[in-house]
Amino acid sequence: MMGAINWSIFGSHAASRVTRGSGDWSDLLSHLKSSGPHPNKASCPWIKMALFGDHRTDGGSLRNNANVQVVYGLEGDYDGGLISVDDAISRLESHNIRGAVYTSPSHTPEKPRWRVLAPLNSPCLPEQRSGLLARLNGALGGVLAGESFTLSQSYYYGQVDGAPEYRVAVTFDDPDDGVCIDELPELDAIAKGRTSAAPVAAPLGDPMAPVDPADAFKQRVQQLGRRLKTGDGRRDLLKSFVASRVGRGIRGDDIMTMVHGMCATYFDPADPIDDRDIETIQSWAQTRDDKRIEDGATLAAALLPKPVPVENIKMKVPEETARKKTPAYVEKPPGMLGTITDWVNATSRKPQPAFAVQTAIAFASTVLGRRFVSSQRNWPSLYLLNIGKSASGKEHGKWAVEKLLEACELPHLIGPSSYTSNAGVLSALHDQPAHLTVIDEFGKALENASVKNNARDRSMLTALMEVWGRADGVLRPQGYSTFGMSARDAASFKERTVRNPALSLLAMTTPESFFESIGSAAARDGFLNRFLIVESEIGRQVGQHRAELAPPESVRAWAAQMRRQTDGALVNPDGNATLEPSPTLVPMLAPALELFHQFEIECVGLMDEYEQAGLAEMFGRSNEIAMRLALVVALGCHCEAIDGPHAAWAINYVRHHALRTVERLLSSVADSEFEHSKKQVLSLIVKAGSNGMTERDLSRASTRFARVPQRQQVEILNSLQFVGEICRVEIPTTSGRGRKRVAWIAVSPEEDDAQES
Repeated sequence: MMGAINWSIFGSHAASRVTRGSGDWSDLLSHLKSSGPHPNKASCPWIKMALFGDHRTDGGSLRNNANVQVVYGLEGDYDGGLISVDDAISRLESHNIRGAVYTSPSHTPEKPRWRVLAPLNSPCLPEQRSGLLARLNGALGGVLAGESFTLSQSYYYGQVDGAPEYRVAVTFDDPDDGVCIDELPELDAIAKGRTSAAPVAAPLGDPMAPVDPADAFKQRVQQLGRRLKTGDGRRDLLKSFVASRVGRGIRGDDIMTMVHGMCATYFDPADPIDDRDIETIQSWAQTRDDKRIEDGATLAAALLPKPVPVENIKMKVPEETARKKTPAYVEKPPGMLGTITDWVNATSRKPQPAFAVQTAIAFASTVLGRRFVSSQRNWPSLYLLNIGKSASGKEHGKWAVEKLLEACELPHLIGPSSYTSNAGVLSALHDQPAHLTVIDEFGKALENASVKNNARDRSMLTALMEVWGRADGVLRPQGYSTFGMSARDAASFKERTVRNPALSLLAMTTPESFFESIGSAAARDGFLNRFLIVESEIGRQVGQHRAELAPPESVRAWAAQMRRQTDGALVNPDGNATLEPSPTLVPMLAPALELFHQFEIECVGLMDEYEQAGLAEMFGRSNEIAMRLALVVALGCHCEAIDGPHAAWAINYVRHHALRTVERLLSSVADSEFEHSKKQVLSLIVKAGSNGMTERDLSRASTRFARVPQRQQVEILNSLQFVGEICRVEIPTTSGRGRKRVAWIAVSPEEDDAQES
């Protein structure tokens, strides 16, 4: 996990004073975005992702190479006027680099000028910056200005009055996605520019404390400070410090440089430590570290089962069933939903057809909310969840649905971006009984709700569950105490009811965040089965130029027509939560009723099928969801009744995604970290088929598996082998010559020979 970032801000070119900032990458981006407006360029602040000491130039400037202490990130300048901000972001994304690009005060769309920022996962020494910046420059095509390699170079930032719109663009549209550039050594092959910098004099001050503000060494140094001179305590400090750096992979001259900087600050200069003593301490620490690694590997190898010839094993082949394939009709809904889907795809930099359908449904259900109801008392409100990898394009849905509502002059239907508690849900619906809420990172909300003593987040999810079921009823506040309130206020509070709440929810998350945050209880308690869950088959994408298309006029006309349906009613469906909204009744015809009857029978059978796996409840509301969706489909086709084709499309859509979701949950849902890891490892090995996966392959494919101790990795694999799911085998090379590959493969269940006899 990336640590905290420190940065320096100079108020002017003179740089006579410096302000230090600290936080995570998101905090720094928020600071950049909120700067300004400034009256002119000269009044803008300067930023540098590094810490400076107290060394000044003859002119009194703190911004000089000799004064740079620790580097936390890279900055670069582009002034060529040809490469756009979006193109720069795409180049960074193509190399999986975490970063941001912001426009300079002289930027125009015709002549783009920008600065790029790239955080480091771990702070580095000043002399290491140049090589890292060469990586960044190479990834961008070698376009950065030469001054970018100046160690102390800082840059203006912020909105300037009268200048074109100031913009801060983030890779993958997500500050937490991408890899820090100091963790991408493969970029050395394309590095461009200076790869080393002349060493600078180490300034006095505290050069080491910022490197790792959290470690125990800093705490001890702060306690002893400059009072520490000689004796055993000094050597213990050095041993602790050197050992901690060796454990992080730091070696040789880097260790020597860091120790000398620390000694210059905290130890008596008249009694300097001998370099040979440093080398002795480093040798001891490195030997200890190497022995620990060797012992761990030896123990792990001893615990692994002996491999067997692959020809002796009946392998389990990954199944490609009809359930897992996406039929064409699923991504092409009829009527107005299809028109909206096409527009969403056309305007996306990273098209996601499956998510475009969900966006269309979210928009339509919001427009229809509280104004229509089927003859079976099904309302159009729906909960939709899109699961896709970061940088895959799932974020476009938020922009698209809000753009559509604004174009249809319905911005008041855009609700809050999240809720903090059950009271927050009720309050939002009381103010606006029909609205759409888009939650960007739903997996984190689920994770927070599962944390012990986090009653507020759990109450929020409970409220969302209740709202879904109250679409045909009344939502009432919980029995909070009114002690201390006036009689009038108490009565007002108790009357905060919402009749027929029409909450449409469009949530987004990543597979890792979602499937790692849920346990079996989430699948059983009825929360997930209220959602239309769609997981995209499309992974990360490089952005393309998107069409600048206004929402179709037919969509605006349809929305206006739907909103006129209840104009003659005395109750405003959007403005009065406490009165019944008088919706238009939409009949459900006999062919549709029969299809839904058959689908309900099918859902009962699926509940029985998945009972033992603890996932029966995932089909408990599938029929109701399909009936709500059919209402939206029928009205989107300008029909006054729900007929067989509307029901058929809705049922097929819900069935397809429900089955895919349950199959995914089977391999993902667990109630402990160990079980989570087992399920993920098994899924990866099954997908690998006859190629199998080595321990190294698994560590590369799964961060969860990679971060657990080696002995626990062995326990995970042995546990799966014990129950007969996998087997460790020797796989011959294609030519039949050379060393066999030792890997794990999924094993098919053995036939019961005893029964056959």
